[in-house]
Amino acid sequence: MKTKLLIFCLLPLIASSCKKEKEPDPPGIMIDKPFKGQSLKVGESFLVAGTASDASGIKSIQVKLLDADLNNPWVLMNRQYDGLQKVDFSFDCIVEDRLLESGDFWVRVRVYNQQSSYAQEFVEVHVNELEKKLEKLLVITDEYQGDVKVYEQDPDADINKKLLLSHPGNMLFSALSSRYQQFYLGVESGQQELKAYELEGFGNHFSLFVSMPYPFYFCHD
Repeated sequence: MKTKLLIFCLLPLIASSCKKEKEPDPPGIMIDKPFKGQSLKVGESFLVAGTASDASGIKSIQVKLLDADLNNPWVLMNRQYDGLQKVDFSFDCIVEDRLLESGDFWVRVRVYNQQSSYAQEFVEVHVNELEKKLEKLLVITDEYQGDVKVYEQDPDADINKKLLLSHPGNMLFSALSSRYQQFYLGVESGQQELKAYELEGFGNHFSLFVSMPYPFYFCHD
């Protein structure tokens, strides 16, 4: 009897594996100030200080104020760097939103490196709102035909008016913004015009030619 010998040759499987490229390491960051629970006040400066380091170099450091739910960011500082491997930073920051109400907030410091990786740290702080008080009393008149005048009045007196501006034309509307510290005046003198003035010093901020409906979105708060 003949026996057939079957020989199987097992061919080795050549497996190729693709190694995933290693994610770049994030920067190192340490926050010294503000300290946890520090009390801040709207309109007053406070110090944000610490150290950032990265082997590939620091690209930027960004400081934001976030509400208690880590939303609604206010940018306090955004500083660019030229690839320094270590940065001892110290920023004077101001919470400028004059209508912000008292409450607990987070100061977030985020550090980016040259490879666009970032690290971030959070410090919980308490922000105190501005005291509500009468800062300016403005009197607007168009008692003279074709001439709009704006005065600053002493809140404690019926007299002592100070003329802030005089503009030819007829008044269409007026409004002001406590948040942006601006006064808005709509006048018609041949064309309808919206003029914005800084409340501090009453310098002209911008002027626009307008038509109805008037852009009252400039005048909120």
